[in-house]
Formats: sequence, structure tokens, C-alpha cells
Amino acid sequence: MTCAVGRRWRRQLRRRAARIDPAFAVLPPTGHTGGVTAEQLELISTEGGRRLRCGAGTRGAAAAAAGAVKFKLDENLPVSSARALTGRGHDVDTVTAEGLTGAGDRDVVAAAAAEARELITLDRGMGDIRTYPPGSHGGIVVLRLTDQSAPAVSEAISELANWAELEALAGAVAVLQRGVLRIRRP
Repeated sequence: MTCAVGRRWRRQLRRRAARIDPAFAVLPPTGHTGGVTAEQLELISTEGGRRLRCGAGTRGAAAAAAGAVKFKLDENLPVSSARALTGRGHDVDTVTAEGLTGAGDRDVVAAAAAEARELITLDRGMGDIRTYPPGSHGGIVVLRLTDQSAPAVSEAISELANWAELEALAGAVAVLQRGVLRIRRP
């Protein structure tokens, strides 16, 4: 996932890496993880009991192996965007396939919660924690995109699929905007 605080993240990663093993202090300038292996990132990111921002940890196929997450795509998302999640080994269902097209937001959230699925939507109203408090549902991810075309939505869902800690979204209200994922946990 592209991170708005990339330089600060890399500095923090270098400092923590140097404390663990001085050989990790110099990271290559290219790549999000700087060439550090998944095991090294996990060791670095959990050192001191704190997590790094931007979901430092395993990515891609290793993230899918960590645990499949069940998602439900709202009717305002293109069905083709499900490929990014299913390609990572996650279970994806759509509101349209379930026959909930045109149903109210509360019905859609209740259906997702009944199946223990995290709902992904473009509906900004579902990000209101007063209406949908964290912990009262399976999880809601709101995509706040300036360009809501099918390719832009698919790209945003691909960024979300690459995030290492999708299990942490269970019961939370998360907003993905400009490459930054803000999470309100229960």
C-alpha cells in the first residue's frame, strides 16, 4: 500500500532495524520494505511491543496464507474489483449476488454481520461511527475516492488487499483515502 508517511516510516524502520541488528541499518532506497525479508520486518515491527504504521509485515501471498478474510462488496462497487481480493485467497461475496440490490444500508450491514463479513463500500454514510459504532458489525471499509471509476476502485481494493493485517479490520470502521487507511477499532 502506498503510504503518505513513507519517508518517516523508512527512517523509523532503519532505527528499529539498527537496534536489533546493525546489518539491517542500511536499507536499499527502492521498494516499500527496502529489501528486508518478511521475517525481519515482523521482528522489527513488533520490537518494543508497538506496531509500525502502514501495516509493516508480510505482503502478497504470505499475507493470504496468514488468514483468509471474508468480504462483502456493496452494490456500488464493480464486481470485477473482487478479483484483487480473491487473488489473495480471501472469500468475497457481493450484495448483488445475494439479492440485496436496492436494500437499505442497515439491511446490508446486518447481512454482512450475519455472515461475519467485512463490508467494502463507496457509501460515505457507512463510515459514520455514530450510526455504525465499531464492534456492532463485522467491519466496514469505506473507500473515499475522488475518482470512482471502475479502474480507480479496483486499484484501491488492490491496495487494500496488499495490506498485511486485514484481520485487524474485523468489527472496525476503516476509511481508505489517498493511500492512507484510518481505522476505528472497537
